[in-house]
Amino acid sequence: MTREDFARAVSTETGFTIKDVKAVLGAIRKVLVEELKKQETVKFIDGITFESSMTEEYEMKSPRTGETLVVPARIKPRCKFGATLKRDINE
Repeated sequence: MTREDFARAVSTETGFTIKDVKAVLGAIRKVLVEELKKQETVKFIDGITFESSMTEEYEMKSPRTGETLVVPARIKPRCKFGATLKRDINE
């Protein structure tokens, strides 16, 4: 399902215009990104949780050249699905 298909399905379900649904989805993404940058946990919809954590800088060797490279520290996002959502999907 593409973003367009998703927006159309939500539009059909809610009665909102596709344009409005896309605006809401864009706002959700913007807020989600800002909160994950701050390493906050976002409990989104029933059974979906977004989290992020900071990974430390580390060194690795390039398999091609054998050169040692430094991988910078970064924020790693994660998404967890709760038991309620898993149960609903499998019914």
